[in-house]
Order: sequence, then C-alpha cells, then structure tokens
Amino acid sequence: MSAAPDSYWLDDLTDATLTTDSGAGTDDTLVAGVQSVAISGEVSIEQLFTADSINIEEQKQHEFQVPVEIGASLWDFEFVREWLGGSGSAADTMADSSDPQKFTLSLTHDSVNGDRTVEITVTGITFESMPVLDASRGEYVEWAPSGTGETLEVTVTDNTST
Repeated sequence: MSAAPDSYWLDDLTDATLTTDSGAGTDDTLVAGVQSVAISGEVSIEQLFTADSINIEEQKQHEFQVPVEIGASLWDFEFVREWLGGSGSAADTMADSSDPQKFTLSLTHDSVNGDRTVEITVTGITFESMPVLDASRGEYVEWAPSGTGETLEVTVTDNTST
C-alpha cells in the first residue's frame, strides 16, 4: 500500500502500445499524441433480497470485463488492417471469419513527482466497430476506438527506493 496518493498528468504518459494477441501484423502499433484514455474494470453484481426484509441479504459478482477507450492524434493504420483481418492476420478488406482479432493495450504512466510508475495492461480487447476516418475541415483527425478487454493488470513501481 502506498504511503500517500500521487497525482498523474496525461501528458506524462510515457508509452501507449497496441499489439495483436495472436502476433499478426508486423510490429507493435504505437499510439502517440494521446488525447484521452479510459480503462475500467467492470463486474455484474447480483443481489439477493428476501421477502421478509428490504435489505440486501447477499451479493455476488460475475462477468468481469474491461471497457477501453483511447483517443489519439497519431496512430498507425496497420491497426485497422489487423482488425479487418480477423484472428491471426491483417487484410485490406474485412475477413470472412467469425473469430475477431484480439488486441493488447499497454500503458506506462509516471506520477507527476516521479515517485511511482504505473503499468496498465489490458488483454483480449475486441472492437465491435472500428473508426477508420472521422474528420472535419481545419482540424487534426483524432482516432478514438473503443472496445472490451478480457483481463486487466495494474503494476505500481515505487521509484523512491534505490
């Protein structure tokens, strides 16, 4: 447990990388110029109520998932080709396959004072829709895919002890 909370500034995001879980494509898809990012762990909660009380008797959680949204002004269109290819490949048109391409998002973020580094990894991300181009005249294009991941790992490194 950390001794004190730290603040984080989005501009201090030191790494944001998307890769395919299957190794398809040529390299990591580096996402730069990050404008926004949202990663949430979610579970469904079932609550048991009984006829003799208005209070919750028991609660259980199930169906874990990780919604992911990332907005970036710099990206590699190879990511779109990998999404089009389906599991294990990249393509110029949508593959005739029921197996989706799965991706991994890895982020590294330093605290404002540099005391901690947080590494966040989401695996098994699938995207039901893929923004290929959404642009307005006189503006930089921002690419903002959103999907759902299967696993979430958060590692915090204390940089104050040497």
